[in-house]
Amino acid sequence: MKVGPLVIGIITVAAAVLVVGGVVAVRDPGGRALAPGTPPLATASPADPKAAPPPPGYTSPTAGPRYLVTGAQDLITSLKTDSFAQSALNDLTSPGSPFFDSSVKTPPAFGLPVFVQAYSVGKQNEWLVPVIAEGKTIGVIAVSIDASNRGAAGAFSRWAGAFPHPLSLAEATTTAGTPTDPVQSIGLAWAVISPLEGGPTTELSPFYRAVRLSGTQVLILQNGSLLPASQVHPLG
Repeated sequence: MKVGPLVIGIITVAAAVLVVGGVVAVRDPGGRALAPGTPPLATASPADPKAAPPPPGYTSPTAGPRYLVTGAQDLITSLKTDSFAQSALNDLTSPGSPFFDSSVKTPPAFGLPVFVQAYSVGKQNEWLVPVIAEGKTIGVIAVSIDASNRGAAGAFSRWAGAFPHPLSLAEATTTAGTPTDPVQSIGLAWAVISPLEGGPTTELSPFYRAVRLSGTQVLILQNGSLLPASQVHPLG
């Protein structure tokens, strides 16, 4: 069975902890997954000790000034001076941080970002940036983009498995279509989707949105669920 990303310790004040199938997602009341570092008021799930509040003295990174984003390579350059993104990299190699990974022996680096459209009206599009170390993706940073194409990193989580989705674009295209109703367009999207409707998903766990020749839209979530878009009602 294909397994989606492992989202660990995304915490914020007044957060709610959701544990489904071993995936821990901590979000604010509006459903957004936020920055690491601020202890939740709710008790972290004992099912995943890595979701525990950080130790005393840990300072949560904050989003810095927004900057123009014109493409993937341009974004990588901007992230080198993005205070939030740099803090996320440091957390992975800093003992005592909630995101410390003792298996990382080489400095983590930014991989090639992917563009992700907002599925819900009124939400911002984003770039997801993989954090690479030891030849694999170990984390992901979200950079939300406003109407003027300006953005800044503002969310981070650990990651395990293929990025940005267990299925490649070609595999997803085949999965989403049928012999009589093939896929005409497909791309990554994000929304907050409840486990009751196939989730959980957040802006840090994108899914494929495909449009078939007939006009029917279907979604392929990180857990492999193939769902008619008409049956999904995002929380945000």
